Amino acid sequence: MKPIKISYNSYAHNQYKADLRRLERLLNDFFSITDKYVQTEDKNSYKGNLYKTFLTNVEEKYRVNFPIISVEKMCDFLEIPLHQLSKISTDVNSVDIEIDYNTLKAKEPDFSVYATTKDEIEKVNQLQPLLKELNNLMLSGTRVYPMDICRGLGGRISYDTSENTFIPSTNYILHSHRILG
Repeated sequence: MKPIKISYNSYAHNQYKADLRRLERLLNDFFSITDKYVQTEDKNSYKGNLYKTFLTNVEEKYRVNFPIISVEKMCDFLEIPLHQLSKISTDVNSVDIEIDYNTLKAKEPDFSVYATTKDEIEKVNQLQPLLKELNNLMLSGTRVYPMDICRGLGGRISYDTSENTFIPSTNYILHSHRILG
């Protein structure tokens, strides 16, 4: 059976957008610091571990000038803020979004909620005629109290305030054991 879209997870979408903005800001901060010391053609080469990749690049570039000291000491002499870069690297790794470091673009996942099982799809199909009539009633200009209708139907339908339409209740479709009635 073909899945039917029943809802949209706007909370997860907003959280994703916030995480993406944070990730973009962190990467911009990281590369604005590192570009002063090591120019990077392909920032995607830093994927995996920003901090270690940067240290490797610093070592390759400056090892000739500092033959016998550690990379951390080299960075100390160059006044590179390693603690800040380490913190940014940790923060970037904590965000679970696959992003292109060069363009700072990411493929947005689908935040729709679907009815997938036979039972769930059957429930949605049973509610469709009622939803159609209620939405037509809303369009006709008749005064309707959506929350009273939702409550009267035992939570089997919901009202989408952004679209001003009645929709199947995600809770009823996916978790019918929680609905009394």
